Amino acid sequence: MDQSEREDYLEAVIMHSAEGKGAGTISFLSGVMERDADQVGEDLRYLENEGDLVIEEDGSVSLTEEGRSTGESVLKKHRILECFFTEMLGMDPDTASKEACEIEHAASEETVNKIGNLLSGSGLRCRGRRYGPGFIEGNFPGRQCRFDVIDDFSEGDRLKVVGMRHGPGGGRRLIDLGIVPGEEIKIVRRLPGRSIILSVKGSEVAISREIAGRVMVEKIPDKDSL
Repeated sequence: MDQSEREDYLEAVIMHSAEGKGAGTISFLSGVMERDADQVGEDLRYLENEGDLVIEEDGSVSLTEEGRSTGESVLKKHRILECFFTEMLGMDPDTASKEACEIEHAASEETVNKIGNLLSGSGLRCRGRRYGPGFIEGNFPGRQCRFDVIDDFSEGDRLKVVGMRHGPGGGRRLIDLGIVPGEEIKIVRRLPGRSIILSVKGSEVAISREIAGRVMVEKIPDKDSL
């Protein structure tokens, strides 16, 4: 069993409350992991030999201290990455969850903590199928700030996209327009109807003021001021 499979099992035990369950443990995890019962039973015995969990006589499972620590670490990574993909990049929840599953095993603690700090600083309170509001604030206390958004700036200002606050109808359109984290944009003009014309990748695009209020940016200093 490779490390990612090990982490997936330990994460699944915690995420889906698979501890205990007596004789139903194997069948329960078989459905969660999408593996046949014989394979799950063999995998659990391997994890027991590795010191990650204990299989009781009735077939129930309990995690050891090491197994729980590993599982909780992976679960935290999954939650933060999934929140980042949905709330900042506008991805749909199913795609975000799949991407988080792929990346969580390779992402370092430092990288995930920085993403968590970014989410905490933006004031987001993520809600999803696997977690409730406020978990980011709970894991990363003491840092609350306000990011500037496109609507805060004037015609002619050059900006760098930092992130996005996801909202109905906005996330997918912004990605299609090329307005993604790291991209440099310029405010060309503001229209009477409160729309804003931006220069993105050499093309001019229009977004509503509501959408402009979701895109978090940093101003790029003028060359003359450097």
